[in-house]
Amino acid sequence: KSGKTINNIKLIDYGKNLEKSGANNFKQKKYVLTIEETENNKSFNSSEENMNIITNNYNIVNTSLILNDLNMKEIARYNFEYENEISMNLVEIDLIHGENSRKKYFLIGTGITDELKSEPKIGHIYLMEINFESNLGIRKLKEIELKGGVYSMDCYKNFVYVGIKNILYIYSIIKKIHHHESFYEFKLIRQHSDFDLINNIYVGKDILYQDEEEDDEEKDKMIIEKPEYKEINEIYICDIYKTIILYRYDIINDKLKEISRDNNPTWVFSILQHQKNILYVTDIDNNIITLKKLYKIKNEKEKIKLIQVSNFNLGERITSLIQTEIHNKNLSQLTYYKDTDDIINDGTENKIENNDDNVKITFFGTMEGTVGYIIPLNKHVYEFLFFLQEILIKKTNKIESFNYKLWRSSKDGYNVIESKGFLEGDIIKEFLNYDDDYKKIILKELNYPWKKSVKEVVNIIETLNNFY
Repeated sequence: KSGKTINNIKLIDYGKNLEKSGANNFKQKKYVLTIEETENNKSFNSSEENMNIITNNYNIVNTSLILNDLNMKEIARYNFEYENEISMNLVEIDLIHGENSRKKYFLIGTGITDELKSEPKIGHIYLMEINFESNLGIRKLKEIELKGGVYSMDCYKNFVYVGIKNILYIYSIIKKIHHHESFYEFKLIRQHSDFDLINNIYVGKDILYQDEEEDDEEKDKMIIEKPEYKEINEIYICDIYKTIILYRYDIINDKLKEISRDNNPTWVFSILQHQKNILYVTDIDNNIITLKKLYKIKNEKEKIKLIQVSNFNLGERITSLIQTEIHNKNLSQLTYYKDTDDIINDGTENKIENNDDNVKITFFGTMEGTVGYIIPLNKHVYEFLFFLQEILIKKTNKIESFNYKLWRSSKDGYNVIESKGFLEGDIIKEFLNYDDDYKKIILKELNYPWKKSVKEVVNIIETLNNFY
């Protein structure tokens, strides 16, 4: 508890990076990178014609980038130069470092407010380096000034996608050498202003290499006659007026094209690509929603549609989503791990056999201070636990008029959509609190074709709750 505002936080696994690079005799090192704000009182004197001195007081904010160990002991610090400069984004970027190597750097997007904390008229993007090789330290490599606060930012390789007010800026970070000294420069590639106000930018982590504008026959001819390399980013732009727009940016040929525009009833707070065609979206109304990309290649007007396939109202506003992958054989038997269209949160059949014990888990944080996680389930586990949850709701509910489905239904200010596709782990965990005899009664009442003993059901629930 530092008593300061922590605006951003990121875990750095330096030892893992060294292992991938083939370094020998490395020490496993993990660090926590935080951006903190300290509010200080400042005063200045002013005089009038009668020479009376008037003291004026106001608060200023100072921002610092801090490297901590896992015990949150400060190791290194970088203090930002400008007063009232607020950090809005902290992202990793992978840049060319040596002749055949790449290195992780960090980008920080900011906005500078005045004493009245009004809308930022100036902002910066800072390119920062953390030195792990010798003495630990933080160094600013480059900064650019922008006409507004950097409310949203994401990147892929050396490309940076920035949202300022109603404009999308695409930058390329280029490494240059002058008099045997290397340095980085930001180059503005293009800007696009077909928005009302950009609230969020998310760059898909899958890179496309085919041009879907051509029909299948033409595509085959092109591949046979003239192979063409195209590296295409998918960029999701969330507009403040409840629109999610999908663009494809051809990096090689510098072409930006709108693929889909969905007037979604959600004011998006955060967005995450869970799998190739599956997105998690959270909104201002405390909902978490799963969207699936539905391809309509033959339709000239709209090639992709984002379809809502599951929804859940947490009751708290989810402000961040982070995905990680863990190796857990027991958990892998209950979930899925391949990128496929055949399975989503609502338990759709998974037709791919998985031999991989890695499981993708999504952690979330809320404005009220809650941390939780989401685990995808295969069809049989989902359906079994769904019916178990139905019984447990009836047995644990002591208020006759309480309607659980309505309580967890998605709300968009006008409509109420009954929750589907999500199970509530805290309710299912109640099964563990009953004695064995009562557990048998519940399973008998369940009468689900997928028969499980008390021990097997307990193992499933404990695996989902104790994997960490």
